[in-house]
Amino acid sequence: MIEFIKRHWIAYLIGAILAIALGLGVSLFILRVGSTPEQLHAEEVASEQSKSSSGLYLF
Repeated sequence: MIEFIKRHWIAYLIGAILAIALGLGVSLFILRVGSTPEQLHAEEVASEQSKSSSGLYLF
């Protein structure tokens, strides 16, 4: 088995590189699609800041 891997190490290397690249690409895609839009995030932060400055605490 080790001899087979030694003879075909280039295929394993290419497969590992492709797996890493595909994993990073999919994770960045999910990050981009699943994250909160910047405008909505800014509105939520402003709303939370106005609540904390008015004396209403969530804790």
